Amino acid sequence: MLSALAVTVGYTPPAGHERPKITDWMQAWGSVAAVMAGLLAALAAAALLQHELTEARAARDAASAERAEAEQERAAHRTANARAVATRRPRIEIKKDDEGPDYVMVKSFRIKVVNFGATPITKVEMLVSGDGEDFFPEGPSEVSPGDNGAEFVEVFDVPERYSRTILARQNLSVRLWFTDSQQLRWMIKDNGAPTEQILPNPKGFDGAVVVRRTATGQDE
Repeated sequence: MLSALAVTVGYTPPAGHERPKITDWMQAWGSVAAVMAGLLAALAAAALLQHELTEARAARDAASAERAEAEQERAAHRTANARAVATRRPRIEIKKDDEGPDYVMVKSFRIKVVNFGATPITKVEMLVSGDGEDFFPEGPSEVSPGDNGAEFVEVFDVPERYSRTILARQNLSVRLWFTDSQQLRWMIKDNGAPTEQILPNPKGFDGAVVVRRTATGQDE
């Protein structure tokens, strides 16, 4: 304002022109003020818009994080029973007269299933793979909670020939199918993450497994 007043007072018109009237000055400076006010209003509107966009983005991020957390909680609850099931290391009965330094004759496999959950698992089935041989050990269809577990046994009518290396390293793959208290069907391979199943019974499918999704929500 002081600058505008100084310009107004000190202004000298060119020769042959009369000095502007005060109303002319008022109109001119009013136009300048209107332009400045418009600029300030535009800046204020831009700042407000940016603030609103930032708040909206923060709200979306918070909502997304809440949804992800809720989904994780649902997944954890859904798989709680399945994650409490495990198989023990196989116990192997070997025939005394072996097949030389590289192979042995196996009479039986015994594998214990332990349910550390709070409810029984049912329709329990097991598939063991190793050294080119697949078999389904026999065991109870239901495993109750507790440390004792249930034993699944495969006894060969004629002892089977197995590589010593395979057995020494326990390089046997154990897959377990069962139904939990929520009536969800699961498969656990080598005590890994439980995988929800579509096919309820692995037998008769040559060990092929069709799955819907893993515990983390990924398709397999």
